[in-house]
Amino acid sequence: MITHWNTGSQRLFGYSASGMVGKHVSILYPEESHSMLEYEIVPTLLKRGNHELEVKLLRQGGEVFWARVSLSVLRNKSQETTGMIGYTLDITNQVIAEASLRESEERFRVVFEQANESIFLVDSDGRFKAVSRKACETLGYSEEELLKLEVDDVDPAFDFNAKIDELWGMLPLSFEGSHTRKDGSSFSVDIRLGEVRLRDEKY
Repeated sequence: MITHWNTGSQRLFGYSASGMVGKHVSILYPEESHSMLEYEIVPTLLKRGNHELEVKLLRQGGEVFWARVSLSVLRNKSQETTGMIGYTLDITNQVIAEASLRESEERFRVVFEQANESIFLVDSDGRFKAVSRKACETLGYSEEELLKLEVDDVDPAFDFNAKIDELWGMLPLSFEGSHTRKDGSSFSVDIRLGEVRLRDEKY
């Protein structure tokens, strides 16, 4: 049963202290999560002494929101369990943003893998972090082999390290160049450079 309900809890959940003290904590969980509370969350908390999880909770009006919950067991001087204390943080916006990012990355992955042209994802040091199937076919390397190389290995005339700082301020950019296959032969290419950001990393 809930024995204390502070002002932060009132603001987060919408319930007054008088309306919550004496109520079972399950009132804060959607009905489909009640079994998880009883058979997973509480047993884990009692076993470990503390437990942190991300879970869906309920506000007074029935609104469901994502929360990060930190729970700790309360014990008396004899180390007997007397209750628990919990801290709750609304992370709904974070969860939505992460879900949107995962969806964007999945769309990028599908386009990347199915593209009928050579695409290279390059980090700030000129190393290949991802390559399309077409890039492997065109250059004669396996994906594993290409990911061990750098831009200068397939475009020796480009001199990535000397030009990268200047190029960042000019993107997007198109120009003609030359690539070198695994067998040493070269061929002309139209190069299009652009910036991509994935999980706060710039490529």
